[in-house]
Amino acid sequence: MSLAQNWDGPVTDTHDTEKYPLGTLRLDATTGKWYRYVKLVDLDGAAYKMAYAASATTWDVTIDASGGSAIANLRAVGMLQGTVDISEAAYCWVQCSGICTFTAGSAAIIAGDFLKPDTAENGDLEEATAGTDENVCAIALATVADNETGLCMLYNMP
Repeated sequence: MSLAQNWDGPVTDTHDTEKYPLGTLRLDATTGKWYRYVKLVDLDGAAYKMAYAASATTWDVTIDASGGSAIANLRAVGMLQGTVDISEAAYCWVQCSGICTFTAGSAAIIAGDFLKPDTAENGDLEEATAGTDENVCAIALATVADNETGLCMLYNMP
């Protein structure tokens, strides 16, 4: 793993070739948020969608919750920061720590809920069942209606 110390461009930038080694971490010293450089596969992505591990050996990620390359249990890697067209520029940054915006799945979220990947909605998050050992990846900071966006604190990212 490397740390990007001399990076240029916003975290919404995408690249058609690998500009940094995959897995590189980037710190925004102003906000305290960390980002990881990854390659999106399977489906195009949009801002506020969670990317899941798509490989056990590389930093390939996917938002495809049910039919793509996602590893079992939808291990969350980070939140996409902008639109990613994988046919044009599949390399991008995902936010892996700090407060960020997320998209709620098909059920409303209550502030304080633990969140996990939604297995029915690509890249969305849903409430984790209380008392279970699910793949919790964030904590809701606001009440959010189904299929809307809101704030969360990312948690337990690799």
